[in-house]
Amino acid sequence: MIKKMVSLVAVGIAIGCFAGEKGFAATNPPQQEINRMLTEEAFEKGIPPEIVKAVAVQESGWRQFDEKGEPLNINGGIGIMQITNAPGYDQDQLKTNIEYNIKAGVEILNQKFSNFDAILPKLNDMDRDVLENWYFALLAYNGKKQVNSPTMQDDGSINTGAYQEKVYGKVDYYNNFMGVSPLPFPFKKEDFTYTGHPNFLLQFNKMEYVVPDHLLHVTKHKFEKDDIVLSAEGAYFRPVPSSSVKEIRFLPKTEREAITILDP
Repeated sequence: MIKKMVSLVAVGIAIGCFAGEKGFAATNPPQQEINRMLTEEAFEKGIPPEIVKAVAVQESGWRQFDEKGEPLNINGGIGIMQITNAPGYDQDQLKTNIEYNIKAGVEILNQKFSNFDAILPKLNDMDRDVLENWYFALLAYNGKKQVNSPTMQDDGSINTGAYQEKVYGKVDYYNNFMGVSPLPFPFKKEDFTYTGHPNFLLQFNKMEYVVPDHLLHVTKHKFEKDDIVLSAEGAYFRPVPSSSVKEIRFLPKTEREAITILDP
């Protein structure tokens, strides 16, 4: 099991949202409410909340509705999780109910992860708490298309424009650059077969990858009482969790501090 000695930093995503009322032009809930909904639904399906939140940022910027109060629609995708071509889901609810849209998106992502053995390559031991293990599920969430190939077709270099690479960039950015990006997978050009158009199906020639534990990252949302973690370098501390408190202690820029978790 990977040691839990990783950076413990809570960073909010600064996206402005405002609550609206039923029957009027719809507006997005407050940021903290969206954060709660994404986190709780991620826990419900056993997905690292960092992954779910980053998907919602990449897909919609944490928006269910556009600036006119209409359901957000980007190239046919609906709402905060940009649900596209998803049979079995109520289309009106996907448009008007942000909680329903989040639930649908998280369910779809979970389905992509759960079908790995038959469809997608396997990563390490497939521990659901390891952030990197969701790489191919994220790829499939956006589409198993050549545009999302982990490598570039011409020279085999990392395809930084792939959907899943962008999501991990969001995970890294909004978690104090925890180190999850760039990803450590040893992808090679011959691991994939390209058949033409970027939106054609990507074929996988290698179905299993292994990366040493020390290069991987476990979700920070499952720390338990008495776990020992490390702060980020140069972190600052308040005696209580309130921005109104002026008593702040700063660490030197290159130093970290060991912290004991007091509650789950």
